[in-house]
Amino acid sequence: METPRFFFHDVWPEVRDVVRVVEQAMAGAIPRAAEFHRAEGWSPKADPHFFSALVRRTAMQELKSLDPALEDEDNLGQAMSGLIVAVEGKRLDCRFTIRVWKAHEGDPPRMATARRQRFCSQERSSQERLVIGDAGDPARTCNLILLWDSDGADLTLLDIIRPWNTYKDEVLVDWRQPILGVTQEETGEPEEDLPYGQDERDARDAES
Repeated sequence: METPRFFFHDVWPEVRDVVRVVEQAMAGAIPRAAEFHRAEGWSPKADPHFFSALVRRTAMQELKSLDPALEDEDNLGQAMSGLIVAVEGKRLDCRFTIRVWKAHEGDPPRMATARRQRFCSQERSSQERLVIGDAGDPARTCNLILLWDSDGADLTLLDIIRPWNTYKDEVLVDWRQPILGVTQEETGEPEEDLPYGQDERDARDAES
């Protein structure tokens, strides 16, 4: 059975409000992580994974307030694996599962585990603890990556990506849209409307 195709203009109205809440949580968490390091006299560069984990933990605490049923010990994803938020579609009969991952040199991290690879191939996830909307059994699934980065003080990158598979642990991208600081009116089609199943790296290489 072929995986349904979702374009950015289909997805964005369904996830926009939740993504903006995640953006605010991340934007608030980064300065707090930086302040923690300054107070301790530490350099974030000495252990960038800890800095990212501290950002994740701080943002997670704020996001958990979206669902009062969550317990203090509930974790929105596995440790060191980003955050997971699901949105039940209002217009589309679909569950949109968003994994929030720190960028590695501007790109998604390597998909080194079978679970991450299944996520990128658009298999339905079973890890969601935070589900926004009326939870049910939607007919379709759309897995998305919310990719972020910072300069150690502020959020500098926020892109929404729809993966369609992996190749040698790298994400194969269906489409990618920058959304940091972009208003609702400015957000339109992705900058590169790639053919389904074509990796954006291959597209750039073909043009060069």
